Amino acid sequence: MGREVVRPPRPAADRYTPEVRLTPEEYVRLLKCTRGSGRPGCHQYYALWVVLGNLGLRITEALNIVLADLDPEAGTVRLHTLKQRRRQSGLPTVQIRTVHPKVMRVLLAWSRRVKWKENILKGARRLFPVTRQVAWEAFKRYRNLAGLPKGLSLHSLRHFRGDVDYQATGDLRWVAYRLRHKSLGTTARYTTVGRRQEEELVQKIGAIT
Repeated sequence: MGREVVRPPRPAADRYTPEVRLTPEEYVRLLKCTRGSGRPGCHQYYALWVVLGNLGLRITEALNIVLADLDPEAGTVRLHTLKQRRRQSGLPTVQIRTVHPKVMRVLLAWSRRVKWKENILKGARRLFPVTRQVAWEAFKRYRNLAGLPKGLSLHSLRHFRGDVDYQATGDLRWVAYRLRHKSLGTTARYTTVGRRQEEELVQKIGAIT
């Protein structure tokens, strides 16, 4: 009989895990590690993480923002929704969203650095001229640099925004509006009740004894 070949265990797949939630402290750490890394593209990815984590965008929506979509005076950004079901149902594919002044400053600062490439739309200047796969690989690098869990992905930043908004307002309809969800049932999967919020609500609601 030949010797038994001992094979090394396969490395765990680096996949998105919805149960792994990003905390505000971890998000700040991700931003700091990205901006302060000095690596090529760090300014672009810092701006991209800011957009994803503050506006709760899908990565495809963020990557399709063009310079003309920014309106600094009004404090808004125009978003292009690419979901096929929305297009087929006749729902609006372009939406305007209010942007916090700090986020707008980050976007404008990056727009002065970006090397412009044409978007699918002729002559349009994409704010983030990278592919979805390139953005995902960059996220993994900076996530690991920041010492964050492997289950986190670009989509985790969208869940993070849902958690933050819900814990700040307790309003599921507001979260659905900001995340551009058609159903509140979908929004409910994006939100969790934090320990601090639970304690505040228990005190607010009171008790009957």
